[in-house]
Amino acid sequence: MQVIVGVPIQRNRRSVKKVNPVADCGFYLQEISNCPAILRRSIGGRAEMRRRKEAASGKLPTLHTLIIKDVHNAWEKMWWDIDIFGDVQRSFPEEEEPLAYAALNACLSASNLEHWALSRWTREQRQRGNYSDDLPFRELLEEMVPQQGLCVDVANTTKHGGHRNIRWPNGELKLEYEEANEHCPPGYTVRSFHERKTSYLYNDLHDLPRLWWCFLAKIDLVSGEQPTPAWWSRKMSRIFGVAHKIPPI
Repeated sequence: MQVIVGVPIQRNRRSVKKVNPVADCGFYLQEISNCPAILRRSIGGRAEMRRRKEAASGKLPTLHTLIIKDVHNAWEKMWWDIDIFGDVQRSFPEEEEPLAYAALNACLSASNLEHWALSRWTREQRQRGNYSDDLPFRELLEEMVPQQGLCVDVANTTKHGGHRNIRWPNGELKLEYEEANEHCPPGYTVRSFHERKTSYLYNDLHDLPRLWWCFLAKIDLVSGEQPTPAWWSRKMSRIFGVAHKIPPI
């Protein structure tokens, strides 16, 4: 028998149907750092090995993502999700669930765009012989797209089911019902609260396409002026008739 932090750990292997490598080492999971290095690598490295295997598949992302094949497409999708959020806010303000879903989807798309951009940036850096970490990327992103931290924490909380509070510390989203006034009809709104400041989430996200394009151009992942997505031009044409050129937001 071995005692760890005053708690006895039994060594009766006959009563154990499935070997737990952490318990077999005589430690709880939170004490894994005290296990032999080879065991730490075995346990802690499995997820990383799985990620590397998946990343090295060599298959095209469009096998899963349909028409999203690069950073430019991921940027257009983020814009689309933000636009849908605005449409729901303006056209269906009394629809609680669609508004909340659209808000979360916009944040998810902004977070996904960061993954696409970081992956390509890292690959290009390594092709140039630069194997440094991603700190320059993240520092410049936070500087040029300050709303990104909000999107990432909301997206990670949405995806993983546990509250994330890393890049938007103590931030909070609230779905609130507002009475009608001289400017807008009654309905729900999504508001953000952070560091004693409050704003409408759609206003926070509205500038993301422009800010993100400037960032992507800064790190040489895109070039030229901000383009107008084809879906946006088609939407404006349906509303106003044939449009020869729609200026970007």
